[in-house]
Amino acid sequence: MKIHHIRHAGSHAFPTEISVDFDRLPELVAIVGPNGAGKSTLLDLITGALYLSFPYRPGPLHGQFTRKGFIELTWSLSMNIRYRSVVKVDPDASKVEATLFDNVTPHLAGP
Repeated sequence: MKIHHIRHAGSHAFPTEISVDFDRLPELVAIVGPNGAGKSTLLDLITGALYLSFPYRPGPLHGQFTRKGFIELTWSLSMNIRYRSVVKVDPDASKVEATLFDNVTPHLAGP
């Protein structure tokens, strides 16, 4: 699996929008930084977009958000087909809504 791009906003760690374009980075990337810089959170966001949970933080996904937010992840299993996982989170309504898109059909799964 190759991660191409991630956008996110609304969680405790990143209340305002962040965006990382991995395609603009070198082929091999190390995630380094001081405690609290967001290293584990970045990995949690990737997992959250795919599995709807943060593996290193207990509780439901909506419990990790301070306001309405989202995780949007673009990824591929081969170079020809890109997928986009879009997860919308509303902590006030305790709601998580996920949709999977590919570059052919408007959506593969979701609401």
